[in-house]
Amino acid sequence: MAFFRVRGNSITLLHGVRVEMGVRHQRLHTFRGGVEELRKLLEPSEWSRFQVQVEQSHPQVLLDWPALRQQAEELCHAKSQAGPTFEQQVDAVKKASRQLVKALHGGGQDRELFARAVGPSLLDAIEHSMRAYSRLGMIDQSELDLLLKRLIPDPETAEAMVDEGRDAFERGAPARAKAAFQRARAFDPTDPDILNSEAIGWMERGELEKAEELLVQARTLAYHQLPHRHRAYSWYQHEVRPYIRATFNLSHLRQKQGRWAEALDLCRDCLKRCPNDGIGARFLLGPILQRLGRLREAAEEHRKACEGNLVDHPDSFFDLCNVELQLGRGLVAVEAFMGGLATNHHVPVYLLKPPRRYSEPRYIIPASVDAAKAYAFERAETWPDPSLEALRKLWKDRVLRSRVREITDLETALESTPVSDKRSGLVSRLFSLKDNYFSVAAARELYNRALNFEGSDAHCD
Repeated sequence: MAFFRVRGNSITLLHGVRVEMGVRHQRLHTFRGGVEELRKLLEPSEWSRFQVQVEQSHPQVLLDWPALRQQAEELCHAKSQAGPTFEQQVDAVKKASRQLVKALHGGGQDRELFARAVGPSLLDAIEHSMRAYSRLGMIDQSELDLLLKRLIPDPETAEAMVDEGRDAFERGAPARAKAAFQRARAFDPTDPDILNSEAIGWMERGELEKAEELLVQARTLAYHQLPHRHRAYSWYQHEVRPYIRATFNLSHLRQKQGRWAEALDLCRDCLKRCPNDGIGARFLLGPILQRLGRLREAAEEHRKACEGNLVDHPDSFFDLCNVELQLGRGLVAVEAFMGGLATNHHVPVYLLKPPRRYSEPRYIIPASVDAAKAYAFERAETWPDPSLEALRKLWKDRVLRSRVREITDLETALESTPVSDKRSGLVSRLFSLKDNYFSVAAARELYNRALNFEGSDAHCD
């Protein structure tokens, strides 16, 4: 019977020969290249050539070649699944240590960025190695905990400093905020989110240059800390989140600066790096494309943003209405308008008379008055006069206004009704009215009553 024997990196094909004292192993072939050489021989043409070679060298030996091939395949598979040997692990660590010393000595062109980027990985390695050292009984657990506490920054302590900085920004004390964030960065200089949080504070104060500097730093640092810089991640992989947050906020900043093409590239980078979009970058594509005058692309992105969300965003529906009106597709615009009303019926009031000043709260409910004010304050300038005139005609419609008043009265009743069967009945009635009053059929009726201007939609009869 023939079989493969593995010793170190070498693999030998042996054949057992019975003798008086037992079995003698006859060497038929040695694969000095190990598994890699054997794997190459498994190619059909190579295996046939190898078979002929062995049979010519040992004509007296009869081998079960199909069984041998199966053994070889199983051996190659087992070797590919197995981890490195102890010797390989030791050699790899030694090599990595030499490279690490060389890299730390050089530091690259930006020594500060280098130190901050490799910091988390070095700290992880220190923690794992010290815990392994502790398991060998070389150090007491309490001593280990004390050492790790001194070596590794406590994220809760850094977060408390960040919260202090945020609170100072909200109280209108930027000097105190700056000092708090400086302490946080000194405590943990490797966390990009500290830079990102401070940048948001300056951006909300309108100090865009300070915010820009911090966001660029945060994005650069987070990029260099990605485990794999050329692959996509899921939002559930937390190591990608600092990069996505910094990129998303930098896109917001570019919009405030009127640098729309750069803002678009940054949003697309978010979606390329994290396709399942846990931060909502897809909702920015339509408005940015609209600002760039690419209305058909903007309409497509607005339409995507209106579909498949757990919570509808009224902004996307009203933006789609605006773009479709500009493209001359009146009925489609009215359908989008109805979708916006179903989500937030306060928007038309504030859009037709936008607030001059508006301080946006930290948390906004999509169906609230705050959401309507925020949309009007940010987007009113994107509505050209013809779109606003069409919106005014829609909002003046008596049937529509009476239905909106009915829904408003029902919402007011809900706010004063405690949790009970009666409240459940009011909620069911509210959803039923919205489905009926803001349906596609209702949109067609409203279009024919208010907007049916000549040449708008050939398919609206």
